[in-house]
Amino acid sequence: MFAARALPEHHLSSETRTAVTVSVAIVGTLSALVLGLMISTASSSFSARSNEVTEISSYLIRMDRILQRYGPEAQNARAKLRTYIAAKSQELFPVAGQPPQTNEPKSGSW
Repeated sequence: MFAARALPEHHLSSETRTAVTVSVAIVGTLSALVLGLMISTASSSFSARSNEVTEISSYLIRMDRILQRYGPEAQNARAKLRTYIAAKSQELFPVAGQPPQTNEPKSGSW
């Protein structure tokens, strides 16, 4: 309303209104496209990470069962595997409010 009073008359023609409407429609469409692509990328990333976690979990369960078949001789290896599983679980799913813990050496600690 205010802009209509401030603009010259030739800017208020139906052609100008049509051009503005089409421009707004294009901006809205492109915004929706970008938002859709961002959601798709996030979904793909989440699915890939979920598949990796599932695969690692199945490998670790299989390894524990194989070590279990070896009997008491493999108890030390199974204990180390459980320690690794706990550390990896903490790394992948940190407690809220705490930074994730990694086993990688920090720069300059060589």
